Amino acid sequence: MAPTNSLFLCSTIFLSIFIFFSSPASAILPKVKVPSIVANFCNADSIGSRRFCLKVLSTPEAATVKNSTQLGVLIMKLGAASGKSTLNVYDKMVAKPCPTEALKAFNSCVETYKYAVHSFVMVSSELVEDPMTANYDVSILAPIIEDCEKGLTEAKIQTPRLHLGNLVMQYYIAMGREITSILQPIFLYVFILFSSPASAILPKAKVSSLVTNFCNAKSIGSREFCLKVLSTPEAAAVKNSTQLGILIMKLGAASGNSTLNVYEKMVQKPCPTEELKALNSCAQTYKYAVLSFGMVSSELIDDPLIANYDVAVLAPTIDDCEKGLTEAKIQTPRLHLGNQVMQYYIAMGREITSILQREKSDEH
Repeated sequence: MAPTNSLFLCSTIFLSIFIFFSSPASAILPKVKVPSIVANFCNADSIGSRRFCLKVLSTPEAATVKNSTQLGVLIMKLGAASGKSTLNVYDKMVAKPCPTEALKAFNSCVETYKYAVHSFVMVSSELVEDPMTANYDVSILAPIIEDCEKGLTEAKIQTPRLHLGNLVMQYYIAMGREITSILQPIFLYVFILFSSPASAILPKAKVSSLVTNFCNAKSIGSREFCLKVLSTPEAAAVKNSTQLGILIMKLGAASGNSTLNVYEKMVQKPCPTEELKALNSCAQTYKYAVLSFGMVSSELIDDPLIANYDVAVLAPTIDDCEKGLTEAKIQTPRLHLGNQVMQYYIAMGREITSILQREKSDEH
């Protein structure tokens, strides 16, 4: 009876230590007062374990974070460290003799944790530029960790360290999802209002009457969006509708290329067949859209009627992309927002090519 109680006590102590000190850094650093940014973060309903969150973020390093981005970088660092620790255990276990089913489960979990560690590291670099993609990259880890856990259960592997490692990883995934969700509203605003690389870095300029009149047209999808992306020195310098049209096509192509890059990254990651089909379809749609925006620029002077058609036909293809994402239950905001922004540029493209058609008719 005594040995059993001792074993239980040791196991309990081990589990407690692992949960609360799952990263190498937090295991040796003294606990400090939790700053308000951490306390508020750990109180979120979506956090898997408030107690776990507060414990791993009660360190001097966490106490120095000044904003959500810095907190996100720290969470990804801790998640990667915890994942690497569990990966090391799996690596040791696959090196030992074991039944075929157990070895299969171990090897599967090894690949899962390699991918998870890589993802946590990669997400750190995405937090500033694209927290939406970061949110997706963290979120897709949850089902593969569940598959790892399921594999261990089916193979009747009862090693507490492995099951606990999966639980801790899910806690870090929940924390990662929450911090990237917090960062998204800031990014959404910036992306909607400054969706092209050029407008994101150029200083805002006074809007010309040409731009103001153009953005006031009823057919423009969003007057606010139109005015914002055309409130740059480059837009202020345009002298006529043709130059404005060329600029709009340039911005539309840049925005489309930015969203295309996200799709191309996502098709490289493991995902269900239906999701992959939808992502591939959208990737092709955006390749065509970017090509079309580039082609239309050269048609604006010679044949604005054809240019109008080439822009207008893009709208239903973007609709089909959006429908495909919805049917595949892909809820990545960055993609849906990319489709919305592309429709705004298409509306602007249709309007400017219609203006050029009328101007050309007036000439004759």
